[in-house]
Amino acid sequence: MGFGALAVVVVIGYWLLQAGGAISQVTTLAITALVTYGIARLQARETYQRELEQKLVTDKRLLYKSFLDVAKDAFTDPSKIKPETTIPRMRQFLFGSLMNASEDVIKAYNEFSRVSQDTSRQDQTIAALGELILAMRRDIGVVDAELLPIEIMGTLVTDIDANISPFEIWEGEHAAARKRLSPSRSKAEPLG
Repeated sequence: MGFGALAVVVVIGYWLLQAGGAISQVTTLAITALVTYGIARLQARETYQRELEQKLVTDKRLLYKSFLDVAKDAFTDPSKIKPETTIPRMRQFLFGSLMNASEDVIKAYNEFSRVSQDTSRQDQTIAALGELILAMRRDIGVVDAELLPIEIMGTLVTDIDANISPFEIWEGEHAAARKRLSPSRSKAEPLG
């Protein structure tokens, strides 16, 4: 019911009231019209909000997939990593992250970037990448309360057991931070 229909109902009700019509009928009609209009507006707003949230999740999935495609290429076929194709893909991810990614994803990416550039911590790069992937998963609503970076990276790295020591170091440094509940994590709900 639009605003025009509501205005017509109110005008007719006022006219009937002036013409000596039954006040209770006009009042009932006006209240019913107002309540119906209010409910319709709330439902429309909720539907629009859900559509926006779903579009954001879809955009994040595409954004994170672009990053994960580069990571997959780096692990499975390093010859695919060429500056002329990889740099634009990473630029797209970084700029998209500034607008769409949660605080946790941005922090995890920054940590991954620091670790991968620090020669004394190079062995922790895989663990940092695992933490970043877990942050991405939480950001799109996948709740992994018990999944660890080593477990998520086991899907990309076939000899993950050879990298257990760096993961243990990483866990010692980051386990407490992962347990804290940030605003973006508290909103995460399973999709379904």
